[in-house]
Amino acid sequence: MVEFNRQEFLPWLDLQIGFFSRTGLFSGAAGNNRVLACVFSSGVSGGVFTMLARLLMGVGFGVLLSRLALAQSGLVGDQYTVSFSNLRGSVGITVDPETQLPIDHQSDPVAVTFDGVAENVSGILINESATPWSGVAGGIPAVQISKIDGETDFMLVDWENSGELVEFSFETADGKYLSDDDSGQSLISLRGLEWSGTPADVAPTFFNTGWFIYFSTDGQPVSGYETLLPDIGLLVGKHPVRTDQEVFYIAYSSGQVADVTEPIEHGTDLYFGTTQLDETNGSWLLLADVMNVNNVLSIDGLHIGFLVQPPVPTSSTPGDFDGDQLLTAADIDLLTAGIEGTDKRFDLNGDGSVTADDRRLWVEEIKGTFFGDAQLNGDVQFGDFVILAQNFAKSGGWGQGDFDGSGQVQFEDFVLLAQNFGKVSAQAASAVPEPTAGLWLYALLGGLLWKRRPSGPVGGRSG
Repeated sequence: MVEFNRQEFLPWLDLQIGFFSRTGLFSGAAGNNRVLACVFSSGVSGGVFTMLARLLMGVGFGVLLSRLALAQSGLVGDQYTVSFSNLRGSVGITVDPETQLPIDHQSDPVAVTFDGVAENVSGILINESATPWSGVAGGIPAVQISKIDGETDFMLVDWENSGELVEFSFETADGKYLSDDDSGQSLISLRGLEWSGTPADVAPTFFNTGWFIYFSTDGQPVSGYETLLPDIGLLVGKHPVRTDQEVFYIAYSSGQVADVTEPIEHGTDLYFGTTQLDETNGSWLLLADVMNVNNVLSIDGLHIGFLVQPPVPTSSTPGDFDGDQLLTAADIDLLTAGIEGTDKRFDLNGDGSVTADDRRLWVEEIKGTFFGDAQLNGDVQFGDFVILAQNFAKSGGWGQGDFDGSGQVQFEDFVLLAQNFGKVSAQAASAVPEPTAGLWLYALLGGLLWKRRPSGPVGGRSG
């Protein structure tokens, strides 16, 4: 039997993409059927598995990704408002986190959208991101490097918790100096950060050492931080995700976290400010100076990140993690993000840890379906294959075809789908089966299997 070889796809892929794009065969459901017919009649050597894989890779790798999409977070699409002072000007109404008093800058707060696209607010480019965080055993190591007291090692154990890693960026649109006044207080107020689909009476959870800051110049993160003041509560460590990048973590007290965050329905308002570091004399640039940043005047970007556990819905339905009383792709995506974390909601088998075994239990026992069932309707059919093909080589969750929980729709997900293709759960079998596409595909596969019976086990060589 011909072994599957990814390298053999390259010349074939160029030919197929060119042909299908010229003829328009990719358009619509009928187009998908025509593509299958063309591929299966092309006479390319190999079995059914190889044929479907050729089609799948043709569909997926024909798409060039301009950027990675935001992770699936309830914040995506939320409209929040921005106010700031001493960031190349002042806008809106800021709140001093130390005094909790509002400061009116004689203009309205500016509405922006949490979508990963930078928006210009009075010369400041504001952007945001949210990614799942599953927690790291033992926490994140950090040090307090001081020219006075030497070096002290810490473990930021709050980062053992799972949740979301949220980050906001503030960069000058013209690439110039970040602040108007070196010694003036700098404040940033973000209001109306709301996670969709969450209960109004449950607040998000924040952590004392779950906050960090870093500066940038021309889009490149600054490094070489040192804590020059030993009692300021700033610790140097690696970025939680981009571990080749330095940040400095803030060792807040519980009271300071309460000052920075103000719960609202479905979310929080956030009030950042240098007054928590120095009540009378401070700015983001003076903070950079305190952290021993070289060439402070070149800094044109400030970035603030934090770990948060979004408001957790309550549900009487086992496996329903978003509280909508349904078992959907959103629930298994939440479970996937919680693997190796500490959130006991996701420990479905009760063994004290959150692993791939809990995902399998959710899919096969709680939902009662199979890996490969993108639609979660109890069977693995042609419609699931089309979803996977349309999202191949993209980031996504279960609903896009990411069955192995890697965050990417890729060849391994196709293998899972192929292994379960045609399976129907008992519940789905009692309903009306899918017509046309599923039966048509079965007939096509059956004919091809008869024509190209393997002489040995699938994936092996004939003896």
